[in-house]
Amino acid sequence: MGWKSVASLIIVFTTILLYSVLTSGYTLLASIPLPNIIIASALLMAGYFLASIRLMIIHARYTGRRLPLLDYYKARLTGNLAAFLTPSAVGGELGRAGYLALKGFSFTEMLAVSYFEVFFDVVFTSLTALVFSFSQFPWSLPVALTSGGSIAAWIIASLLLIYTGRRYGNNPGSSVRQFRGFLDKFTSWALTLSVAFWNTSSRIKFIDLLAIIALTLLAQVLQASSVLPLLGGLSHAYFEEAFRGYFYSQALSSLPSPGGAIVSEYGLSLSLAPGYVVAYRLVYALTNIVPGLIILYKAHRVGGRVV
Repeated sequence: MGWKSVASLIIVFTTILLYSVLTSGYTLLASIPLPNIIIASALLMAGYFLASIRLMIIHARYTGRRLPLLDYYKARLTGNLAAFLTPSAVGGELGRAGYLALKGFSFTEMLAVSYFEVFFDVVFTSLTALVFSFSQFPWSLPVALTSGGSIAAWIIASLLLIYTGRRYGNNPGSSVRQFRGFLDKFTSWALTLSVAFWNTSSRIKFIDLLAIIALTLLAQVLQASSVLPLLGGLSHAYFEEAFRGYFYSQALSSLPSPGGAIVSEYGLSLSLAPGYVVAYRLVYALTNIVPGLIILYKAHRVGGRVV
């Protein structure tokens, strides 16, 4: 890891520590049984596994080639690490695309596949957070604004990519001259990304779309349920607290803060007691960091190849 990644980790864990001390959240943290913490992490990992199946469907439909499911799971976990270490989680798609590129695919095309896949997560989590936020104004106003902005931005960006990709993909010689210099190279790259995004969306069949939506729903429900073992109950009130806190945290993580530092704590605190906020942030951080680091370490051990 570079110094920027180390700095991100320091910011994340320092924020959790300061929040724990300022709110005395560490007192409740110590009372949560270890098996409950393990179950919470396992639920997150199960949600990521379902998301990797979604990635497999999209990738295989675009490329016509299906990798072993474990490779998609590793791509997901590598992307999770990159997302956690970068502001607004912008590294997530880069991490997944980078892993798939090491399997012999174009990085730019895999980036388009990753953007298409994450679109469903962003819209679902932001829309759910927006609905929850209506009952907690004015404290939830940052959630509402961020969620609404994320939905609008991703829909507009996706439509723009599809429009550009379809237009240039159908007539590649009409829009671009011979590429020279940085600006032309960037234009070439952007057009390649747009065409790949358009091709990805156009190759998804209706049955694929149903599967993608179902997997998105199930994956997010599993990940939101990871809060429940920490709360220690399965009543209706616990479900509402868990889901509200999770989706608030996910929505606010689109703000430019590494690992969701500060903004995630704020979102969770709108629904959970300080001790549970600390517990969940630690579980979430370690579950997103450790598996990705293990994958990268093993890749480094075999000379940069992913296995």
